[in-house]
Amino acid sequence: FEERSTARLSERQYAKIRSNKIGIVFQSFNLINRLTVLENVALPLIYKGVSRIKRLEMASSILKSFHLQEREYYMPWQLSGGQMQRVAIARALVNKPSIILADEPTGNLDSRSSHVIMEELANLHKKGNTIVMVTHNPNLTSYASRVINMLDGKVASDRRVTVESHEESKAVAISLHKSDKPKDNDPKKSKSAKDTENKSKKTAKSKKSEDDKK
Repeated sequence: FEERSTARLSERQYAKIRSNKIGIVFQSFNLINRLTVLENVALPLIYKGVSRIKRLEMASSILKSFHLQEREYYMPWQLSGGQMQRVAIARALVNKPSIILADEPTGNLDSRSSHVIMEELANLHKKGNTIVMVTHNPNLTSYASRVINMLDGKVASDRRVTVESHEESKAVAISLHKSDKPKDNDPKKSKSAKDTENKSKKTAKSKKSEDDKK
């Protein structure tokens, strides 16, 4: 781990590594109901010995990056499922860990929030963090530099993604989130737009008839 053997470490040393170097995003949130959102996010910093004022400042800062600054003093039971997941992710990141273990980090989020979360994780990876993510969503693999597919508990494939193909697939994934233009047969198409289109067709047809007579 970080060029250091962990084979003969004591349990206390293992605990220190888990506390200071590893951030975990649980699939089931695991927030403490009697603590506020701000206190939940700041919790890992207690074990690192950070003062109360400093850890609350750090927790508040990370919550802003997830657009949760207005929920700092809410209790977990006052949040939606998606908001609780974002709080859980913020808690995993507040310690600025070297490795992030994420189990379905966007499982309870909508597409827009998922994109925000994945961009944040991608930025952390660029800064040197190792991120190990388990997901059933194939679209999220577009953010990865290495993709390992599992089938029946065994490795089915293991491939590395080049920078070029990574950026290309990432662009495709983002465009899917932004693609919301209605098609011609979209029922949501406005009546005025349809009327204009029909008038244009009638005008073109009338002009063609006049040309035929000539």
